Amino acid sequence: MTIQLDPELAKGYSRRAELLLRAEQFDRALKDIDEAIRLGPELAAAYNIRGEVHRKMGTPSRAIADLTEAIRLKPTCPDYYRGRAWVYEWVQEDAKAAADRAEADRLERSRVADRRGDAAG
Repeated sequence: MTIQLDPELAKGYSRRAELLLRAEQFDRALKDIDEAIRLGPELAAAYNIRGEVHRKMGTPSRAIADLTEAIRLKPTCPDYYRGRAWVYEWVQEDAKAAADRAEADRLERSRVADRRGDAAG
């Protein structure tokens, strides 16, 4: 018997992990988000959440790795760049932090311009 990957079930684990993160139950959040990633390895948001869990747990190298994967999977999300910029600042990699902040700002401006274009169209 094989276990099927299930993106919908993965999203449920991801949502619960986010709630556990907010409740500062980091070990439980990590367990759920690991399961979400196992079930839905292409869910960028899950890597973003796991990055935040690692940041809160004080493991910046793991946070950076997860946020980098989130960016790889969804390179148009400014929030992922902002999250990674925060971690880069924490570990005093200021040039990388500045580059990520600049990319997040560029993506946000692009998003706003796209919405304006849609409204005008």
